Amino acid sequence: MKKTPSWLKFIKHTVLLCLLSLPVLAKSEGIQIDASSLYDEYKDNEVAADAKYKGKIIEVTGEIDHVSSSYGESSITLGGVIGVTCYFSKSEEGVLANLSKGQNVTVRGMVKGKMMGVNLKDCKVISPGISAPAEAGQKNDAASTKPAEISSEDLDAAYDANEVKADSQYKGKTILIKGTITKIDKDLFDKTYVELHGRSDFLGVQCYVTQAAHNKLADMSVGTEVHLKGTVKGKSMIVELESCDLVNQSGETPKNDSVNKSEAAPNGNNSEITAEDLDTAYDANEVKADNQYKGKTIIIKGTITKIAKDLFDKTYVELRGKSTFLGLQCYVTPAAQSKLGDMTVGTEVRLKGKVKGKMMIVILESCDFVQ
Repeated sequence: MKKTPSWLKFIKHTVLLCLLSLPVLAKSEGIQIDASSLYDEYKDNEVAADAKYKGKIIEVTGEIDHVSSSYGESSITLGGVIGVTCYFSKSEEGVLANLSKGQNVTVRGMVKGKMMGVNLKDCKVISPGISAPAEAGQKNDAASTKPAEISSEDLDAAYDANEVKADSQYKGKTILIKGTITKIDKDLFDKTYVELHGRSDFLGVQCYVTQAAHNKLADMSVGTEVHLKGTVKGKSMIVELESCDLVNQSGETPKNDSVNKSEAAPNGNNSEITAEDLDTAYDANEVKADNQYKGKTIIIKGTITKIAKDLFDKTYVELRGKSTFLGLQCYVTPAAQSKLGDMTVGTEVRLKGKVKGKMMIVILESCDFVQ
């Protein structure tokens, strides 16, 4: 008898395995559940829920809480902020762009398990039937090259309603944005940004500014209405723009780029200020406060709230700032350190030191006690 070739055995074996898997797959696709029930099952007993659903293709129905796009993946979350998150391939982004917050949908996908919420992968929207919008023809008129104009509240609302759709409209594009300043600050990498009022009082729109814009911020304050021209970076917790310039209502950069230098520290070095007032100045406008105080030696008066050492064993005195949560850190000299043994929390002191700037809190260095 002629021996069956090994490659033919392999093919037969593979076909048999595929045929055996078909009934299981058909049964998996028959599982239908609402998002809240799926989440509750996982919350009550993750082991039992994994045994029942993990690796199976199911259909889950629920109300869209948000449509997101991050780390190269698009998703919708059903049944609450932490509910059931359904991840889609890039080819489905056109479909997701037509979805909206509060809409009821049914999604088919494979259950991955639970990590904060329940996760599904390789998802498709099966109800209501939604197709990707047809791409509009390329416009060649001058209007198509003019930057879109939008308020900070409307841009924030667009990203909150559907991040995928907002990305397709704005991400990577230069726009004109109008809004009210709620913060002038620097991030952990010392990059200056202006925060504009968003759809709520908690989170706004962060606009990272150019050096030219940075130089003008010292004359501005919280509550100022501004127009900025910048490139939309997308949303990572908060909507961000980069390379932002201050412009007029027509979107043009003002020709007068002079910088007001009259806001120097009142008396140069050795000016005196309370800890509360210095903290307030940095909270109101970090750029302006840096122009006034950073690198200068000042006398600061305040109440001790802490005497401690940092991770590098450097001693500092913390003075009460504008709130009871965060104060000002004054790193002391060895001469000042030797006097701290006689001091306690609540002691009123005057210190002479150099302002280093703000990194979460305002910091001074080389501080000595003065009368």
